Amino acid sequence: MSRLPWIIALLAVAASIGLMLGRHQQAASAPAFRSLLSYAQARTLSDFELSTSPSGRLNKARLQGRYSILFFGFTHCPDVCPTALGVLRDTEKLLGAAADQINFVFVSVDPERDDLNALGNYAKFFSARLLAATGPDAALLPFTRELGVLYFKQAPVAGEYSVDHSAQFVVLDRQVRVIGIIRPPHDPAAIADDLRRLLGSQ
Repeated sequence: MSRLPWIIALLAVAASIGLMLGRHQQAASAPAFRSLLSYAQARTLSDFELSTSPSGRLNKARLQGRYSILFFGFTHCPDVCPTALGVLRDTEKLLGAAADQINFVFVSVDPERDDLNALGNYAKFFSARLLAATGPDAALLPFTRELGVLYFKQAPVAGEYSVDHSAQFVVLDRQVRVIGIIRPPHDPAAIADDLRRLLGSQ
């Protein structure tokens, strides 16, 4: 993934500062996480709807009742995306049977090239449990903004282009509220421990 434009990097820094301030305000009794940077308060999401492979919908109703861990990228990504999805695969294996209580979600921010068939096949390479989804920018932009995820399509060169994007995982609770993020570098063992802690907290 190439370097983010300076304005996007600035927004990312501002979001990080806000997250740090939110964590500082957390109660001392809040559980200690190894990788999850949890928000002081869960953030309610607006309604959203994306398409999933092979033929379904990703919306709040689809995610309701389980914790969810989401990653945003694209199938032509040369390094960051396969690495992150490999982490989700390894986290799932470490969780064992508890992985059935987690939604693992990969959302493509490159709908122009990532049709649902290609997206589904790409996700299955990592895990049959990985839910793959995408949608038009009109649906992706408000959804990603609410989650604090940024993406930016670069100008094509010789007909090819890349997409700059945030690399964190976003974690949702059982009520489909944003409860925090997991920033890289990602450690599957630490993430699995944090997800077990969340599952045991309710």
